[in-house]
Amino acid sequence: MILAKEYVVESAMISCEYGSTPIELKTPDHRHIYADEKKLSNITDIDSTCIGCFGSCSSPYLVSYDVPTMEQFDIDTVQEARKFLGDSSCISQVVIPWQNPKPDVFAGHYQALIEGCWTVCQKGFGIISVIASGQSAESNNQLVMQKLKDLEQAVEAYMKEHGIKSKYKDKLLESILLWDDYDQAFWERTSDEHTTGFSEYLRKDNPALFNFFERNITIQDTATGKDVDLTYFMGLMKGFDKDHTDPLEAISPEITKNESMLNAYLDAANLNQVHYEDIEDKSLVEIIDGYYGLSGTPSGKTQTRYSDFVDYVTPILDGPYLGDLVAYEQATEEEKKFIRLNDMISGRLQHGADEEYASELTTSFLDKVRQGMSEERSR
Repeated sequence: MILAKEYVVESAMISCEYGSTPIELKTPDHRHIYADEKKLSNITDIDSTCIGCFGSCSSPYLVSYDVPTMEQFDIDTVQEARKFLGDSSCISQVVIPWQNPKPDVFAGHYQALIEGCWTVCQKGFGIISVIASGQSAESNNQLVMQKLKDLEQAVEAYMKEHGIKSKYKDKLLESILLWDDYDQAFWERTSDEHTTGFSEYLRKDNPALFNFFERNITIQDTATGKDVDLTYFMGLMKGFDKDHTDPLEAISPEITKNESMLNAYLDAANLNQVHYEDIEDKSLVEIIDGYYGLSGTPSGKTQTRYSDFVDYVTPILDGPYLGDLVAYEQATEEEKKFIRLNDMISGRLQHGADEEYASELTTSFLDKVRQGMSEERSR
């Protein structure tokens, strides 16, 4: 079933492929044609009062590559070079009217915009597209899930058109979903003729969908009300295999400095320890949908994340000598678990790192867990 595209109204979200953040499309004050009680946008809404600043610009046409670094790492595409590009403020300049409007519906004497319309910035040559109409009352979570389904359909259409075997489906999805602008990542994302071909296909065939995933995507965890980094969550899950029994090995400073990364890590750690069989044969879309309960009732696995993490990941309390044995024996049962966690995590981190670094990182991580448990109890 193909749903009709919605008309674009004031507060619609637009994105530039080289911009760092999506923004709202403004509609002129003099417009008095409405859809869903919001002013309707048309193809002439392109000047600076309508299309503002997309944050920072990473267009290769405006900034210089770090040539030695690119040569060292054999980088030859914009996507691969993104993290090495200089950073400059976005100053959008659009002169081309919005493309692919509704041909037979007019708003203020000009054709009305619908989902999927696009134009081009004349300064950085980035494709600017409508990624959310502004008309729907859908939550961000529902929007993300719909975009994931749209992406899956695009992958299937591309595979059928090019005779690609089904085993490549997840790899094609990951080529778009695993956004790579992180200082450190725990997943591998390799490129080949299929993935690079699909990226170019999507960029030309559906720039709005391509732009939607060319940025950091977050969804709200229905259990905690916090935003979770979708890319990082899926990347971590990709990094865990059936034989991986200790997800604590993946801890890095990036997680403790970024709350959404920490939430994603705790999700993946808990899921990998206890519930891996629930995701073994599912697609990425099904995993996210089922785990967060976005299409129905939450499964309950995320209801007490931090407490579950302490209970499930901590080994049994009877074990080898732990530092100050007197302090351990006098501690509460919960604090004993934290002492065990501290010993286990810092011990892992000391492989390839000094003791001070391991201790500092472990303390920071466990403080986050304590804070999360405290917030659970106060709800």
